Amino acid sequence: MIRVRDCQIATTVRGETTPAVILCHSTGMGSMQWARIARGLAPRRCVMPDWLGYGESDGVLEGSKDWTLDLDALLALVDAQDGSVDLVGHSYGGFLALQASLVRPDKVRRVAVHEPVLWETLRTGGEQLHRDSFDAICTGLAKVARGGEAWLEAFVDFWNGAGAWKALPPSRADVWRHNGAVISAEVHGLIDDRTPCTAWSALPMPVLVTVGAGTTAIESHVCDILHRSLPMGVLTKVPGGHMAPVSKGRSWMDVVLPFLDAEL
Repeated sequence: MIRVRDCQIATTVRGETTPAVILCHSTGMGSMQWARIARGLAPRRCVMPDWLGYGESDGVLEGSKDWTLDLDALLALVDAQDGSVDLVGHSYGGFLALQASLVRPDKVRRVAVHEPVLWETLRTGGEQLHRDSFDAICTGLAKVARGGEAWLEAFVDFWNGAGAWKALPPSRADVWRHNGAVISAEVHGLIDDRTPCTAWSALPMPVLVTVGAGTTAIESHVCDILHRSLPMGVLTKVPGGHMAPVSKGRSWMDVVLPFLDAEL
C-alpha cells in the first residue's frame, strides 16, 4: 500500500530485476489485467497499482474522483523505485503514464502505451471530421446519467461497436455497473483534460505507441497525432482493437517486450 492525499493505493509487485516496470491499468479493469504481461516480463520487477476505486484501493465518493489522484499515486511509485523505470499503460493508464513522464522525465527510461486517451489532441491538432465525431460522443454522454446503464452502454459501444454492451457476459457487465461512478468520473476527467498535443514534444525518452487494427477512427487519429508530436516515438499497429492488451495479449506482448528489453 502507498498513501496519497489520505487515500490508500493497493499495489501488487512481482519480480526483482531492475529497471522496474510500472503497469498502469485501463478504466474499468484493475491491476490484474497485467497478470500475463508480468509473467512475460519476469524476472523484471513489475509494479501494478489499482487506481482509486479498484481492487483493494480505497473507494471514492461519487463524483469526487479526478485523475490527478491516480497521477500522484503513480508519481509516488516512480519515485519509490531504485533508478530509472519503464512505464506501460493502456487507455486511461496510458494517459497517466504519459502525464507522469512529463513530470518525471529524469526517472522514466521508456514508455509503452496502447491507445492512450488523449482527447485534447483532437481539439488542438485533430482534423475537423474527428473533432465533430468526438463532440457528438460527448454530447450523447452528457444526455444520460453518469455511470448509469445508458451511459455505460454508450461508452462500451463507442469503443467496441454497437451492441457490445448487450453482448457482455452478465458477470462482466455487473462489474462495470458496480464501478460505474468511478468509470464515468475517469472518462469525464479525460474529456475535460486540456493537455495540448504540443506538450508531448517535451518527452525525451523512447515512446512506443500501439494502436489496434480494429480500433475506432477517433482513437487511431489520436495515436497518429501523438506519434507525430513525440521526438522519439514509434507507432505500431497490432491485432485487435482498444482492448488488445487483454484480448490479443500474446500478439501485443510480441511488440512491447522487445521494446522494453532494449538497452538493458
